[in-house]
Amino acid sequence: MKKKIKIIFKKNLEGVGVFGETKEVSSGYARNYLVPRGFALYLSDLRSKEILKQKEKIETAKTKEIEKLKEVAAKLQGANIKIIAKATEKETLFAAVGADEVAKEILKSFKIKLNKKQIEMEELKKPGEKEGLIKLGQNVTAQIKVIVEAEVFKKKTKK
Repeated sequence: MKKKIKIIFKKNLEGVGVFGETKEVSSGYARNYLVPRGFALYLSDLRSKEILKQKEKIETAKTKEIEKLKEVAAKLQGANIKIIAKATEKETLFAAVGADEVAKEILKSFKIKLNKKQIEMEELKKPGEKEGLIKLGQNVTAQIKVIVEAEVFKKKTKK
């Protein structure tokens, strides 16, 4: 029977372990591969306690970040984002309204800066309403409604 030993990962190793994870592996795998290449430390090593402290700090910071994102999502959830776009007399928009315009309007209205890649919605090519999804990260999202109204642009007539 192979002897097992407990290790703690110093780095992420795809398919094997992630930073700060403790795992029981065969002693040969730990001794010949994981420890010499800097992927892990023996759990009995004094430096392993430092890694556990670092992992705890990272998890605390991640929890705080998720809480902040949830606060932002609560502000945006169900919000009606109204955009006035220039249109012809037949109410055909000169340019489609997309995520970029929505991000600018959210910044102006809510003082929340978003990247257009965080906003998932179809472009509006006519005045009307569309549902949009804002992905803030860490699996935190908010549903919004985008309302586009046409501002009729009249041609200047020559005299």
